[in-house]
Amino acid sequence: MNEKTRDMSILYVEDDVAIREYMCGYLNNRFERVLVAENGAAGFDSFRKNAPDIVMTDVRMPVMDGLEMIRSITKTNHKAAIIITSAYDESRYLLGAIELGISHYLLKPFDSCKVDASLRHCIESVRKAQSARERENSVDEAFLYTITSLARAAEANDEETGNHIQRVGNYCAAICRQIGYSDEMAEIIAQQSQLHDVGKIHIPPETLKKPGQLTEAEMVLMREHTIFGVKIIGNHPRLEIARTIAQYHHERWDGSGYPFGICGTAIPMNARIVTIADTYDALRNKRSYKPSLDHDAVCRIIMEGDGRTEPSHFDPDLLQTFKKTNREFDEIYEQFATVESES
Repeated sequence: MNEKTRDMSILYVEDDVAIREYMCGYLNNRFERVLVAENGAAGFDSFRKNAPDIVMTDVRMPVMDGLEMIRSITKTNHKAAIIITSAYDESRYLLGAIELGISHYLLKPFDSCKVDASLRHCIESVRKAQSARERENSVDEAFLYTITSLARAAEANDEETGNHIQRVGNYCAAICRQIGYSDEMAEIIAQQSQLHDVGKIHIPPETLKKPGQLTEAEMVLMREHTIFGVKIIGNHPRLEIARTIAQYHHERWDGSGYPFGICGTAIPMNARIVTIADTYDALRNKRSYKPSLDHDAVCRIIMEGDGRTEPSHFDPDLLQTFKKTNREFDEIYEQFATVESES
């Protein structure tokens, strides 16, 4: 390693001052950015703040030892290559390191050739991981673009509803966070809920935009959009949530929904979440057959009923969640209204 590695950072954790100072000089000649900590607790704090690519740590240290710090690191979303160092050739440290997935274990006093070899291997593995993540991110971006494009294709066949699909996704994320879903899962549901009405591609525009009451035959066809949606989405495992939502988001807690008339917990949770989100946005928007309603009026209808929409249609626990989060719904709606007016 003759040249500095400019695109990576390393965290070095060591409680011995003399060794720490020596290794800082050694690493500064090899890395553009070197972070230093004197124990595992300080090391983990630095890791959370700086997300280094490589961690090199001693084992025996005060406050928090190296293995405990690594256990904490492995629970985070950021992955780093990790090198364990120790002056003690003890099997319990080595086994502990192996259990944590550590591939490099260096004994003190350091052999510079072995240190350089370990660092080169870590740099290579980090770069491979970065390339894999970039490829995965590219695939994920294309996947999300496809979801959004397909959802908008369905919306284009309907009357103008603005950013309906995006608002519904944001409402769903707000509910998910409130009920304890992880941020990652909330985002997935927000994305895939955009396909809830994709089956409307197969519904004639004149039916979707009809200003008056639908005939019985038209209503039967309209309700088929849930089944059409399932067929359009298909069976790809990455779209399982979208498929479930498309199929069940018009089912009601009391069994009065469609297409199957199932009730209660037989309705998948993700579909129950979308039911509230979709109902809120539908009531707020002006349609050919109804005026737009303000936030307070929509909340009254959802929580008290108006003969057409009733509280019994919704999961009671999610209805309580809506009562806690409905102001966030209003903020989301107004945020998109501002974006539309500026565009």
